[in-house]
Amino acid sequence: RAAGRHRIAAGENAGSLYDFVAMMDAKAIDIAQPDVAKTGGVTELVKIAALCDAMGVEYVPHCALFGPGQVATLHLNAAHRGVPLFERLYCDFEAELYGDATLPIAGKVKVPRGAGLGLDPDLDVVERYRV
Repeated sequence: RAAGRHRIAAGENAGSLYDFVAMMDAKAIDIAQPDVAKTGGVTELVKIAALCDAMGVEYVPHCALFGPGQVATLHLNAAHRGVPLFERLYCDFEAELYGDATLPIAGKVKVPRGAGLGLDPDLDVVERYRV
């Protein structure tokens, strides 16, 4: 990082706001990548985003998730004006928990508008793949 040639992104396995405080205090990262499922949920990610804004660190949430975690990350990205990207693993599943609602179309994903996360899971898919 000191050579200045490459920007450093990290934090996808960090567990809390305090992990990001430590990384930023050490000037170890240029891009923070908190994961909603690993850092304590939506409220903690909002705090991490505010910290990033205050410290001048780019905020791009990590999202190697499907289902509710992916939808929560989509909402967090939409709520924060500075997020340029939405990370999504490209896997074609036999069935999608939310139908085609979270699938990208022309490189974009629509933000659900309903209550809560904005989507209800397809209970037929849940029942079909229950173990």
